[in-house]
This record gives sequence, C-alpha cells and structure tokens, in this order.
Amino acid sequence: MSTTSSNMQGKADPSSPDAGKIIFDVTVGMVVIPWGPAHITAAAWGDALDTQREFITLELTSPGEIPPAKKWVRTLVELVPRPDNTYNSNAISVAQPYTYGGTAEDRHMGYVPEASLAHLGGSRFSELAARARSEFGAPVACHARVRGGDNGEIQLCLPNTSHLHTLIDAALCRPKGSAPSTADQQRPRDTFRGIASHSSADTLEIPPARTYQAERLDAHALQQLANWRLLMPPAAPSEPVSVQQRSVFGKRRAYVVNKAGGRIGKIHNGIVFLHDECYRPAALEAAAASGLDLTGSPNLTGEYPPAVIKDEGTRWSINVPSDVLPLGWYEPELERLHVHASVYRQPALTLLARLGVIPNRVVWSAPPPQVYLSIGEVKEPIKALDVPSEIPPEYRRIWAHHSQVLPKEIVNHSPLNFTAGKPDPEYLNRTTDFLLDSYADTGYLDELFGPYSFNEKGNRPTPCRLCGYDALPVKRKGERDAEWLAYCVLCLRHAVRGFYVDLGWDEPWEPLAVWALAELATEIGGAPSQAQVSRLPPTTSPTAIDRALLVRMHVPRVNTRLRREGAQQRAPYTWFDWLAKADIVQDGYRTSRGIMSTARDGHVCRSLLERHIDDFFTANSIAHEAEPHWPYDPDLNPNAMRADWLLWDGTYVEAWGLPDEEKYIEKMQKKIRLAAKHGIRLVGVTPQDLGRLEELFSFTRSAPALPRSPRAPTPTVPKRAHT
Repeated sequence: MSTTSSNMQGKADPSSPDAGKIIFDVTVGMVVIPWGPAHITAAAWGDALDTQREFITLELTSPGEIPPAKKWVRTLVELVPRPDNTYNSNAISVAQPYTYGGTAEDRHMGYVPEASLAHLGGSRFSELAARARSEFGAPVACHARVRGGDNGEIQLCLPNTSHLHTLIDAALCRPKGSAPSTADQQRPRDTFRGIASHSSADTLEIPPARTYQAERLDAHALQQLANWRLLMPPAAPSEPVSVQQRSVFGKRRAYVVNKAGGRIGKIHNGIVFLHDECYRPAALEAAAASGLDLTGSPNLTGEYPPAVIKDEGTRWSINVPSDVLPLGWYEPELERLHVHASVYRQPALTLLARLGVIPNRVVWSAPPPQVYLSIGEVKEPIKALDVPSEIPPEYRRIWAHHSQVLPKEIVNHSPLNFTAGKPDPEYLNRTTDFLLDSYADTGYLDELFGPYSFNEKGNRPTPCRLCGYDALPVKRKGERDAEWLAYCVLCLRHAVRGFYVDLGWDEPWEPLAVWALAELATEIGGAPSQAQVSRLPPTTSPTAIDRALLVRMHVPRVNTRLRREGAQQRAPYTWFDWLAKADIVQDGYRTSRGIMSTARDGHVCRSLLERHIDDFFTANSIAHEAEPHWPYDPDLNPNAMRADWLLWDGTYVEAWGLPDEEKYIEKMQKKIRLAAKHGIRLVGVTPQDLGRLEELFSFTRSAPALPRSPRAPTPTVPKRAHT
C-alpha cells in the first residue's frame, strides 16, 4: 500500500519542484496549502464539538482507544468558505475531509477565528476555493495537527501571512498584493498553478493519517472478497421482464418491471440501474425493444460481487446488501470513483463498466465513521455516535399487558417488545424543557390529537401509558370530558409512521396489518382514508386511546417513494388493495381520482375523503345535497360546474382531495372566485381537516328539509370564503 508525497506528511521536500507551492494532490483529491509554522486553533462550539471529537478519535487512535491528551498528530482538514454564515459572510469553516462523507455542514468542526481570517487572505481565499472547485472539482485543504483531551484540539499549520498571500496570488496568476479583477476571471483554466499528479492504475494513494483505518478496512474487504468468490455467479432469470414508461409531472420515467409488476430497476439517462445484476441481459433487451437508447453491456463476466449501484443523483452508491461495508461511491459529474478498500477497486470498475461508465480517476476514501466503527467490536467513546438515526428494536418496548390488544395467534409478528422490565435509563429523567422541545420538533401530537394543551399544573414528566418512558400529560382542546393522557415521543412516532410499509414482498406481518386496518375501519365506522390513520378518536377513554395507538402502529402504510429501495416480488399494494384485503370496500372500486363508495345515506362518493365528510353530515343531522350545480356565470362558470355538497343554509362545500395538482388548483381557485363574486359561503375541506370537522361546521344547524331544487343563495349571505 503506497502513501502520499512528503508534503502530505507536513514537511516540505526541498528537492521537490513543488515544494512551497499550493498544489492539487491527486492522492487525496484536494488542493493543498503547504505546511507552515503558523498555528491557528479552530474555534468550535455546539454540535461542531461532537464532529471534532469524532474526527480526532479516528485520526489519532485505533478503535476503542481514548485519544491521548498530549499526543499531536499531523493530518489534513478541509477549509470551506461559508458566505451563508449570518454573523460573518467571510467566515471559513474547518471541516472533516470530504472523504468522510456528507455535506460541508455535516462535516463542520469549527471556524477559523475571526481575527485570523485576514491571515488566509480574505477574498483571496474565497477565489482560491472557487477556482479549485471549477478547475479540479476539489475542495481546499491545509495541514493541521490534532490532539485529544476533554474536547480535543485542532490547529491549522499554515505559512506565515505574507508568504501565504504570495502563494495564493501565485496560484491564481495574480500580481502580488493586487485585488481580484475581471481579467482574472477570464483567464484560461490551465493558468491555475496546481499539479494534477498522475495516479497509478494499480495502486491507490492513502493519506498517512488514515493508514491504520485503511489496513483494517482492507483486512475486512479481503475476507468479504473471499466469501464472494465462493458464490456461483447468479443465473439469468427465466421469467420475462418489461419496461414501463410513465410521465410524472411532465418528466418521463422508465422502470424495469417483472412479470408480477414489481419494479426491479429504473432507466435514467440511458443507464439501467438494477436491484439485482442477474436481470441485466433481459433488462437491456426489453429496453432496446422499447426504443430506448442505452449504454452498458449485458456481459456478466468479470470479477464483481453481488452488489448493486444505486443512483442517488450527485453520487452513486455501490453497496452489497449483506455486508455492513459498502464498496464505495461514484461521482458522475467528476467521473471519479471512491473505494473504501484497495481490493474493491477492480470489482467496482467491473460493475461500472457494465453500466457503460469508465471513471477517469480512482481514489481511496474512508467510509462514514459510523460504518467504519461498526466493523468488529468497537467501543467508541464519542457520545455523538451513540445516538441512533433510527430507533433500535430494543427501544420498541411496551408494557406486557398491552399485548392483549392484539390477537394471540398473530401477536408474535409485531415488532413491539412486550415486557414487564424497567425502561431504558436513556429515556428517563429528562427535563421538561427537553420533552417540550421534542414534542414541538416532531409534530406527532398535532397529527394525532389536533389542537392540544399541556397540563399547566407543574408540567412534570409522567410515565408513558404504553411504555413507561418520560412523557408530558396532554389534553385535546375543545373536547368535553377529555382526559389528561401521557404518551412519549417514541410511542407517538410509531403510531404516526407505523411499522409496516409494503415494498412488494409477501411479508409474515400481513395478517396483523390486515387486522389493524379492519379495527381502524370499525373505530371510524367505514373505510378509512390514509389521512384518517393519524387522527385519534375522542379522548374521553384512556383505555380506548391506548388501544387506538397500538392499532395505528400496525396499520400498513403506502409510500410510493420507497418502491425503488429493493427488488420486488410483485407490485406494491395500493391503499385500495389493502382495504380490499381487509374486506372493507366490498361496495367500492378504484378510479384515477380515488375510491368510489357509498355513504351511509346512499350518496355515491368519489373518494374516501368525500365519504367521511358525507357521513359526518349524516351523523350530525346536517341536511345536505350531493353534487349541486354552481350558479351560472359567463366568465367563471359557463359550463355548469358542480360542487360536492350544498348545505341547508346555502353553504357550498368542496372536498379538496388533490391540492397539489396544477389543474386541480386552477379549478379550486376558480370556485373560490365564483363564491366570492356571488356572495356564497364556501367551506373547503382537505384531508388534514378531517379531525376538525365539528369546528369547520360549527356555524350550521340542521333544517327540517333541504329544497329539492336549490336556488343560488342570495347576496344577504355573508361574503366569506374558507379554504
């Protein structure tokens, strides 16, 4: 394994023709300012301290070790202009190198102190960073030294002020001390005096500060490569595949689907991305038959692992589903391949070649720290890495007696851990302010309860009714005899998001999901719409709310954005499909606008939203007529538009079911203008309004009968349009 030049080690080589220059070092993929004697300590606070400790731990130590407080180690850090800084638009961020992954904000470890900004040349540095990005697609880095301690410390090792200014001016081909000019911006790109050194085709250059990590990653990768070679190459499937083309908001999309309608890949910019490479010959043949121009080859030969390349826009990830360590990632704009171990170079190149892609450069990049630290048993002292992005299974605990809500024969399919044990201390003894912020940040209470208030008497944490973790008692506003109920953010999250999302696989949890959906329909009194899932019934009975939350945790969710995440046995179920499986919509059928069904009073409704509103009118004795004509208007209504309902008091009601479609919005606005022009009270109801129908229609009362041939309301009706 080779290492970088002596400049990377912090000592300029007097014999090198590049000594003392700002160079583009291809081995690290960054434009590097040479080492110098001036030491500037990065200023860090808040979340940046956690990112800084993470960086110091990985740069200084082997996994599981605590960084020594007095040991200085030289490394590289990235310098990023931050014009978005509201305090100082000339601010410069000290960040982890881009190989750590994530945005510059994610890798931010502190700022160059304001008093030291002039040392870096002010606008000179911003121009240097812009030129480095435009010419090499690379950030600017400098040498630094780091050491451990309570918070650790990072010092930038830079040339003296006048020397650094001279170096930047020389790199930009600008006379010493001169200000930026129009001529500088118009100079040819090759006037940047960086050195794009040649990268060997057989070796990868590793920054010395990351040598231990590279060795450890290589050892893991070698074992994985040996395991892959034991597997026979997958045979091409015998079942046919086809290409499905659609237009979504004016953009053409093409998907590769199997016989059952499950999406097994997509086609973007002439490149076929698949969830399983064994489908490639059939997919290319089907795409060519559809008249699509493609790149790549169906050849399955060459050394490649059972990996997939996933198009994520500005980068393509290269992952092996069964392995914790990805192979790496590819930057299509810069045509640069990053691999996380030397032995992954050839397999990654083979995979890309099958897509018709040949990188112009291959570099070594460390994987994200969380991935690196997950290899083997690692005791990581950094608190920031202990916070999970997703709630682990062991935190899905629920008191044991709540298991009685679920049917005994299928309760074992629930991801909940029904236990009588004590809750995890991590979620106990938290301050009231912390809990208040958590509730406000997530918005789960708003979705489940609607308008609510906290208990003003002490506002002290109370054990969650479901799991025992810290919670705050809340009560739904405007509801007579409502109880104070305490539920933690974790339980509320599970109820709002649910556990089950159908991705096109027959799952063992399907019977439990069907049961939960049927229970929800019984609670609501009819086929529920997706918007109704996250709204609780009257909160006068705590036991009933406990049950309602547990039911909602197991109701299946439909999320089309997740359909691309993995190969599918079949087309994922729609909401109508799930309702049909639960025998809820025997009298309904699906249209392009929603699910047609019949309300309690016999009115035909074109969506579940309409059915819910119509049933509300019936249950509250609000006389209503379905699909009345709007008043004629030569400009706004020459073609006899219909409303959804006309109430006994002259109020028109519209169910705004598709408020995100452009043509639908135009029709909505036309009806709003028509109501205002003719003095009509208009109430528009969206799916988000289903939990507050009593509030929306509190102004109306029942009448003995509704005229069979309603006339347009007279101008004496108050002019008010509600949308």
